[in-house]
Amino acid sequence: MDDRVIPGLYAAGNAMAGATGMVYGGAGGTIGPTLVFGYRSGRHAAKR
Repeated sequence: MDDRVIPGLYAAGNAMAGATGMVYGGAGGTIGPTLVFGYRSGRHAAKR
């Protein structure tokens, strides 16, 4: 691994690195970030 960014690759929900690190924040804790990153990835895809 060379830790380079993969253009156009997004993660959301439990698959992404959250602000809590490796700790599960509880039920629904990933809904907000999932909505934000889903929106951002959709906007990015629409521009391409």
